[in-house]
Amino acid sequence: MKKLIILLTLMVMVTGVVGAADFRDVNWGMTRDEVISREGTPDYNQGNMVAYEVELFDTTFALGFMFYENTLTNARYMLMGDPVGTEYKQLIEDLNEGLTKKYGEPDGRGIVWLDDYYKHKPSKFHIAVKSGEVIAQYEYEGDTTEVLLGVMGQGYEDQFFVMYEPKNPKYKRMIEQREKEKKGKSESQL
Repeated sequence: MKKLIILLTLMVMVTGVVGAADFRDVNWGMTRDEVISREGTPDYNQGNMVAYEVELFDTTFALGFMFYENTLTNARYMLMGDPVGTEYKQLIEDLNEGLTKKYGEPDGRGIVWLDDYYKHKPSKFHIAVKSGEVIAQYEYEGDTTEVLLGVMGQGYEDQFFVMYEPKNPKYKRMIEQREKEKKGKSESQL
């Protein structure tokens, strides 16, 4: 009977650990080596980042894991390539649908038209984003993770990302410290 209780306790502990990933198959606070062991050989592994080229909804993204003092603090997908027209809007909708299934209904503004010039021209949606005439912002919240799906543009350059950050204040402070050090390093080179 004692062995059965120990076995059941171990099974519950293992099940809890396996099902407890904060993002993909990793947890905030993991070391670089732990992330690499879960995600595989990275395409980029320098400084405070480990990055992979991944496919989401038939579209290529760079997936970056950011570290501070060898501790995973946040991650993000950044769009690689340049979908056009309705593909661009469909990608936003696909990501929103997938994130909503995982994290629940988002907060945020959704797709917002700042200028109506391209609003009724679906094949020009990507141009509207690049010129800053439309933005998208969706915010999701999981048990341990905050997620931001963002799309914006200016001067015919766009940013399309899905950013994952821990809710734990310890890791938020690490992100802030990393950014502060990065700014200080840049300022010292002026």
